[in-house]
Amino acid sequence: MAVSKPLPRCPVEVTLTLIDDRWKVLIIRELLYGTRRFGELRKALGNISTKVLTSNLRSMEDDSLLTRQVYPEVPPKVEYTLSDKGYRLKRILLSMVEWGTQYKSKVEGQLPIRLSNGSIILIMKATQNDIPEIFSLQETIASETSDPSGMPFIHIEELEREHGKGLFLKAVDEANKIIGAVCGVFEKDTLVISQIIVAPSVQRNGIGEKMLCEIERLCSCKYYQIKTNTKNETVYGFLKKCGYIETDPQKNLTVFQKNKI
Repeated sequence: MAVSKPLPRCPVEVTLTLIDDRWKVLIIRELLYGTRRFGELRKALGNISTKVLTSNLRSMEDDSLLTRQVYPEVPPKVEYTLSDKGYRLKRILLSMVEWGTQYKSKVEGQLPIRLSNGSIILIMKATQNDIPEIFSLQETIASETSDPSGMPFIHIEELEREHGKGLFLKAVDEANKIIGAVCGVFEKDTLVISQIIVAPSVQRNGIGEKMLCEIERLCSCKYYQIKTNTKNETVYGFLKKCGYIETDPQKNLTVFQKNKI
């Protein structure tokens, strides 16, 4: 590690000296997901010039936070990877994720979730204007997938009669397209979850679980219930993973309940 001048006495200031630019922090964020080429980094970071990105990468290489691998190809292929020192900054970034998530949720009412592909979705309250798009997503899922884990738990006609008496949450992608939704209807001291849907393209990313946790957090009830007419083991496994226990059935529905902790 090339040090042109003594490091500060304060450890906090030492850390800030190494990641004193917002772009350096975001570069580390991207490289935590693995090796990236220059073009991939620039695309992921968005509004950053080639000059600024190059300068930050060289500075981070000088500080031994990352390594640069050049391949003798035409055009040249250059890859960047976090060093062991750089990777140990992961704990700091995870703390930033936790703090930033809580702050954004409190100030804007939006819960950010980063998917495995690096994109960020937001979970927030849906408005009346969102209802048609949510119903459209429900119909799309019904026609395009055979996986019941992404299907609604009740029919759309029932949901139409019930909406407005409870709370809708939506999950939107970076293009502000609704890719998931959850609906809860109040019945005395119970919140009945009458719909959980997630677009097939983003299933298996924990979105359904996050939406369910968020609607439980926002709705302070004594009990939470989910009624389903499916016998799919994937759905049952999902509900049990979220803390729901199978109770007495109602009509042709299986009822899962969770008591407020």
